[in-house]
Amino acid sequence: LWAQAFMAGVAIALTLLAMEVRGGLAARRLARRTGVVAAAMLALLTFWNQEAFIVRRNVDRFAEAGKVDIGYLATSLSLDAIPELFAVQPRLTIEQAARLTTCLSWRRERGWEFRPGPWYEFNFRRTAAIASMKALAGVPPAEARACMGSGE
Repeated sequence: LWAQAFMAGVAIALTLLAMEVRGGLAARRLARRTGVVAAAMLALLTFWNQEAFIVRRNVDRFAEAGKVDIGYLATSLSLDAIPELFAVQPRLTIEQAARLTTCLSWRRERGWEFRPGPWYEFNFRRTAAIASMKALAGVPPAEARACMGSGE
């Protein structure tokens, strides 16, 4: 995802360069415009929740193909994906939703990432993930091998 965004940024910069060459090169103007594009892309990628996008995209593909890797979604993505996993759970089959619940419970039991950090590490997405995981209270965790590898 980041590589594609980088390629889009390079394409925009090259388009700006072509426009400058065609109309008379002004290096400062080109540098300023390219800097604005780079800053906008950095801001977008910093604040955009790409992990939630990955979850939504995988579940959309599940609707088309009938396959989704629950183990990957539940254990390999960052905390940013956790609230989205709970949001898309109703779109899964009963078996997949149950596997997602047990894999998330296994991840919670491993636990270090769900402990509140010091005040200077406060993060809204981490707080949302911790709040979402409270819904799993009382769910026994799965064995690690049940959550690893390719899913259905």
